[in-house]
Amino acid sequence: MNTESELQKGKLHNRGRSVIFTGILLAMVVAACSPTPTPPGSTPVSPVPSPTVGGSPSGDAKAALLHAIAAHLTAGPYRVEASIVSGATTNAMHGEVILPDRFHLFSSINGGAEREYIIIGSATYAKVGGRWSKLTLDLSGLLANFVNNLDPSTISDVVLVGPESVGGVPALAYTFTYTNNVGGTLITDHDKMWVGVDNGLPIKQVVDGEVSGVVFHNEQTITYDSSITIDAPPV
Repeated sequence: MNTESELQKGKLHNRGRSVIFTGILLAMVVAACSPTPTPPGSTPVSPVPSPTVGGSPSGDAKAALLHAIAAHLTAGPYRVEASIVSGATTNAMHGEVILPDRFHLFSSINGGAEREYIIIGSATYAKVGGRWSKLTLDLSGLLANFVNNLDPSTISDVVLVGPESVGGVPALAYTFTYTNNVGGTLITDHDKMWVGVDNGLPIKQVVDGEVSGVVFHNEQTITYDSSITIDAPPV
């Protein structure tokens, strides 16, 4: 299977599904950062009340969670590491992202050879055999669905679990349910997200869900770094 066919297959498989780290579930490495693609005009809840730790859903917890996700969209460049396990297939992914439209991503399937991609606006590049080539595939429309807007109605049962740490970084952990219907396909996930205490931004998410009867497990961690740059490769 060629590189472009693999990207198309991944694009279709992940249609309508995003998690917080925008774009990382794109194609074979799309992983998105807002919980769901939404129509223009949706806005996060603001101002943010102080949530209370507890074992029951809280409107304050949902407001705080949505605020953190919205803040991520304008927080600047970041690095992400992710894995998606679906059936017998494991995708291991890592890369750098500059929202709204610059991505430098690496992906391997079941421990196989790693693929490298750069996406800048409507241009998609792939590195094969040590050489870069520009693909005819335009993923900019798909990316646009994952950036800039939140739909609070797709997130429910938000609970502030309490203080936890991620790699030694203090964070607040939230659990929630994500439910959406995209093109007749019902998507339901059970998510856990960690928001950094110091920066107020999402730094990790674990997702267990099902799409069209296929169960998957997704883990992602993120590190913000303003020094990251992404440029088009020589072709």
